[in-house]
Amino acid sequence: MCGSPTTTAEILKIARSSLSVPQETRISEVDWNVTLQSVELNDKHWLLPKTGEYTVLYEQSNRREWNLLNFSNYRRYGAEVALTLR
Repeated sequence: MCGSPTTTAEILKIARSSLSVPQETRISEVDWNVTLQSVELNDKHWLLPKTGEYTVLYEQSNRREWNLLNFSNYRRYGAEVALTLR
């Protein structure tokens, strides 16, 4: 699933659910989603992760485990290279 406001058509959220996990793992579902935001780096705009969540639901116990992620302080690193062929 991709979430997008109808006015800009910019993707703001990506979500994925896996329901066909091999039975021997005893996992009934794995969910992953990430929200995106526009970030300015070096006078350019980039669509980068803002938050994320990864969730696992266990089959027999209905136990749920999850990780919440926050992304910030992006930096862009690069180099310019000149090649001379002889």
